[in-house]
Amino acid sequence: MTIGTIILDCAPLEEPDAGTIDQIARIQVAVQRGGCDLQLENASRSLVDLIDLCGLAGVLRVEPGRQAE
Repeated sequence: MTIGTIILDCAPLEEPDAGTIDQIARIQVAVQRGGCDLQLENASRSLVDLIDLCGLAGVLRVEPGRQAE
């Protein structure tokens, strides 16, 4: 049962790297344990590509149409 959705604004993440993905994944686990969903907004193309490269596209939900160009 999901209580709600936590929105993570990714706009400040200008140069994402493996550490960024690690921290977002840890947030995802904590949010799920609390019974909520995590939704990433304003993710840059580089962040989306990195999430996909790490195989986490199915786990970390990026809101469509809310990505920075």
